[in-house]
Amino acid sequence: MKLAIDTNFWSVERLQDLPAVLAEVAVAGYFGFVLDAQWVDLARPDWLYRWATHYALNVVALQLDGAEAVERVAAYASEVLAPFVSLRDIDQNAEALNALGSVCRAAGVRLVLDCSDDTRDECGLVAQTDPVLVSFALDLGRLQHASEALLRRVGYFTMKDRAPVPELSEALRTRDTWLVVERGQA
Repeated sequence: MKLAIDTNFWSVERLQDLPAVLAEVAVAGYFGFVLDAQWVDLARPDWLYRWATHYALNVVALQLDGAEAVERVAAYASEVLAPFVSLRDIDQNAEALNALGSVCRAAGVRLVLDCSDDTRDECGLVAQTDPVLVSFALDLGRLQHASEALLRRVGYFTMKDRAPVPELSEALRTRDTWLVVERGQA
């Protein structure tokens, strides 16, 4: 399992100097990072790609709130070789999510719904959405409560820095999957 970090806990001022943040990520030993799409110029994917490769980092996902910019962010994610576009705080309509997943798939990336703080089975959408089009971010703290159906739909795992990491099964340890460490409020 490859370890990445979510850059959302850096301050607004620090994220204005994204190359410095990426240098910190590399020095800390991470293999990749997740970045909010608001911190990049969607017209210049070469800029982020250059800095990520300079520090030998992978862009794991670009996050966004809402569906308005999914097509542009998916195209950008594809250009920087990010496998995922992660949506937060989105209307949880299965039909709309399938449509957004289709947009992402057309760009060569996967849609991940980040509702890992939800207490239901990932927003109750596992059975309602197309598994080819919609994946989920699953917090490792919720691994023991996840259904088999959800585990098959995980795009990447997250780990909040406020909870211990449960022991992973052999199937999860050997799977070519990203683990994204998020820092934030409990």
